[in-house]
Order: sequence, then structure tokens, then C-alpha cells
Amino acid sequence: MNPASTSNSPLSAARFWDGLVGVVPLVPGVVAFGLVYGELARQTGLNLAATTMMSVLVFPTILTGKGSYWILRWIVG
Repeated sequence: MNPASTSNSPLSAARFWDGLVGVVPLVPGVVAFGLVYGELARQTGLNLAATTMMSVLVFPTILTGKGSYWILRWIVG
């Protein structure tokens, strides 16, 4: 028997779909936040690269407190 085919396996398709269904209620909020952020970035004149870097470096720090530290450490080496 393949271990990935059991329902207790962390790699099972059933667990994947359960997780996907579990995050569906978050999608409207994420989309709304993304639209507002994108529009504000456009209005302030940020280009795509600056907007992306802002998302990658600033927002993880706001959420976790250490997000940009680990990202910068990964980039610098």
C-alpha cells in the first residue's frame, strides 16, 4: 500500500481538499486587500517591482514581526 494514499497521510488528496475548502472563507478578504493595496500603490506611483518588494519585505514583518529579516537573510546569503 502506498503511504500517500491513506487518509492519515499528510500528502493525501482528501486532506489537501479539506484544507482548500477551509481557507475559502478568507478569499474575499484577501482579494479586497490586494485590490486596495494595488490601487494605492498605483496612485502613489510605485512600479510593479517596488510594489512587489513592498509586499515581500514589509507585509510579512507586519504579520510576523520577523518576516523581512529572514527574507533579507536569504537574499544576502
